[in-house]
Amino acid sequence: MKKQIITLLSLYAFWILMFLVQKPLFMLFNRVEGAVFADWIDVITHGFILDFCFAAYFLFIPLLLSIVNNFIAFNIKKFLYFYNVILAVAVTIIFSVDCVLYNYWGFRIDATLFFYLRDFSESLNSVTFNDVLKFLLIALPYFLIVFFTYKYMAKRLENGNKESERNKGMLQKILSSLLLVVFIPVLIVCTRGGLSTATANVGMVYYCDNQKLNLAAVNPAFNLVYSLTKNEDFGSKYQFYDEEFCKREFLKLLPQDDTVKSNNVKADSTFLKQNRPNILVIILESFSGRLIGAVNGRLATYEGKEVTPNLNNIAEHSIVFTQAYSNGMRTDRGIVSILTGFLAQPDMSVIKYPEKTATLPSFAKSLNKAGYYSEMIYGGDVNFANMRSFFFGSGYKNVVDYKDFPAKDKLSKWGVDDAKMFSYLKKRLFEYDKSKPFFTTFLTLSSHEPFDVSMHKFEDKYVNSVAYTDSCIGSFISSLKQTPLWNNTLVVLVADHASKLPGNTQPQDIDYYHIPVIFTGGVIKRPLKVERLMNQTDIPATVLVAMNLPTNEFIYSRNIFDAESLNYAFFVYTNGFGFLDDSGVTFWDNDAGKCVYGADEQREMKGKVLLQTLYKDISKR
Repeated sequence: MKKQIITLLSLYAFWILMFLVQKPLFMLFNRVEGAVFADWIDVITHGFILDFCFAAYFLFIPLLLSIVNNFIAFNIKKFLYFYNVILAVAVTIIFSVDCVLYNYWGFRIDATLFFYLRDFSESLNSVTFNDVLKFLLIALPYFLIVFFTYKYMAKRLENGNKESERNKGMLQKILSSLLLVVFIPVLIVCTRGGLSTATANVGMVYYCDNQKLNLAAVNPAFNLVYSLTKNEDFGSKYQFYDEEFCKREFLKLLPQDDTVKSNNVKADSTFLKQNRPNILVIILESFSGRLIGAVNGRLATYEGKEVTPNLNNIAEHSIVFTQAYSNGMRTDRGIVSILTGFLAQPDMSVIKYPEKTATLPSFAKSLNKAGYYSEMIYGGDVNFANMRSFFFGSGYKNVVDYKDFPAKDKLSKWGVDDAKMFSYLKKRLFEYDKSKPFFTTFLTLSSHEPFDVSMHKFEDKYVNSVAYTDSCIGSFISSLKQTPLWNNTLVVLVADHASKLPGNTQPQDIDYYHIPVIFTGGVIKRPLKVERLMNQTDIPATVLVAMNLPTNEFIYSRNIFDAESLNYAFFVYTNGFGFLDDSGVTFWDNDAGKCVYGADEQREMKGKVLLQTLYKDISKR
């Protein structure tokens, strides 16, 4: 039994070590410019979590065979030898091909490889002699390192214990097997990356705004397998019309000429007193517009009490968008829509594809070019839903999450509650370098299920959690107004998505998507109520135009003050979409292949054009 456990643990340590070795070899082969010694150490240490996870997969078969070997005698040593040699060959090929392709692709090996291998002869024509030579230069040394390290380890294990496992009594065999069975759930925990709500994903290793260093920390074998589980031909989905018709109609909805997007505007586009203010985006978890009086919510008074008195009060001195709608129903869609101006998707989430989100324009990237410092703050786990890779890939210089706080502050399932986080946020704003403006994004979490908060104002737990976060916002804004920072700051308050609560609102109901969007801060020229239809995606263009910064990269984002932009909102649910304009709302269900509410040929066509264009765009990224 002891020998079996030592063998398994040794195999685990062996594969983790072999994955760790890949990182300095990758950096040497691909010459990551500007990397200092500390960067090499950071790449290895931050990449360890995926090495730790992926090595665990290699232990399942040896573990199961060790249990069987307790009752059926066979040469397990010989099997493990061939098993690990096969793994060594596979890992070597993946790593070596990845090193060669990185110079062409700029991202780590993924399912794209198999797309090109569909026509093997054509792909072979693209391979040069230098490519083959580079492959051999990295493959041979790495394989020899793996092979001889394994042989050395196997020999040490053999010399360390000569006891024959087959001489054990039946009781000993049963006890040994039961102990080994306990290792199965342990391995499962290892493969998922721990016990947190976030399962292992590529974004877990991202740690800085230097994308090359982030990519160097990625385990290529994990990345390949991970991408295969998500490999889809997006370009062939939601193809309703011929390409020329779709392009023509899309340009009517979202003109791509930057002069059209920024010049034909009302005077309200210059709603800022200065064109380089600090910008604070506060993303409100699951805030439904139905509960907010400032945006004409029909449930703004609930159980005889005002749900969001603080937001309502703030709105009186702000720019309020009363007909704003989320693009989707989940946080992973909402934060992408808000921060990149990219439409949400009905049957996938682009945030789970780091190689694609890295190509998106973003608020942070645009503002970084204008001299801003960008930071993301969240009281939960940013490894959830690949958020870490998204934030760093979007240009944030630093990302703060629950791990930056003491364990005593993590009082809810999702992390640090909003009261503590707003307190931290205010403190953090005054720590920034005063020589440059900041762009800070803060995502709240207390209004996320299970809605456990310390305040008890409403019986309905969801409504009560919204009221709690509203009280935190009120205290934060009130205290910020007492500081000089207020006069130089634009605060954008926006929900990531709404909620079916209270009650049970259905996805084919526009109330499911109605959210608050409020621009406040000392840089606002005057209060204003805007009643045009809009989406979260329109926030980047609206703000950037007011700052006299280019918006042509944000092809799905409209300046809401543009006098000639069409008045509509677009939102998605599971395999369906809704399109709302002045004439009404249409919901299309792709599973049913028909309109399920508000049939209208023009609205249906416009929604389909947006969806078809979006997926063709995703397929090319």
